[in-house]
Amino acid sequence: MPGKFEVYTDKKGEYRWRLKATNGRQIASSGEGYKARADCMKGIASLQKNAPGAKIIEEEAAPKKAPAKKKAVKKKS
Repeated sequence: MPGKFEVYTDKKGEYRWRLKATNGRQIASSGEGYKARADCMKGIASLQKNAPGAKIIEEEAAPKKAPAKKKAVKKKS
């Protein structure tokens, strides 16, 4: 059984969607509210249409900076 889309209204009264896996865990969300339910449904339709062929791009982590060199401080007598 595939996952499911849930459409709901947020605290501002805007429509949002979330995609849940078969185990009930949320795996994606609209990320923005829609004033009209029809626009929310268009967002879901767009994802359903375009995601099957989506490429997976793995970004490389930025190189770590070398630790700062410590300088010895001479005590004044």
